Amino acid sequence: MLKALIKKISPRINIIAIFENKLTCEKKIVKTHNIVTNAGDTYYAQRGAVETPTNAFDSLYLGTTGSPSVGKTSDFSDITLQSSSEKLVKSAYPKTNDGDVDNTGSGLDKITWTFEYTAIDGNWTGITEGTISIPSASGTDAVLSHFSFGGSFNKDNNTTLKVIVNHEALGV
Repeated sequence: MLKALIKKISPRINIIAIFENKLTCEKKIVKTHNIVTNAGDTYYAQRGAVETPTNAFDSLYLGTTGSPSVGKTSDFSDITLQSSSEKLVKSAYPKTNDGDVDNTGSGLDKITWTFEYTAIDGNWTGITEGTISIPSASGTDAVLSHFSFGGSFNKDNNTTLKVIVNHEALGV
């Protein structure tokens, strides 16, 4: 249960993407921030009140827009989807006080979502953005959060990708 509503997102980095090539052992870490959408605010408020959320957010989607438009009113139509990039949240997530050593932004008042792509999960070029939404999202479906990497990245069949999203409960 949440102790506070998330009213705004801290300007600090709260997205950590870890690309690791299994052949070369090369690791690339990309950090950015996101915005919790209006639908995301409602989700966290409903969870905090121990109500059933309107949207069952549980999937990460990767996108390939040159300059994504990320905002409070973002919905699924605002992402240019990387084909077959939907990934369900890792088992036992979301959770607070995440103990994953890769998560340098965890804390007692932070809700962590982790998504892990295996090497064979996809072969994408030009990854520039991501969003958390509902399963099999399409059209104008609601999104919890939306983010831009601020650059373009590739994931091939030799590379794993872990995306960690931390949302901080800052209070009202």
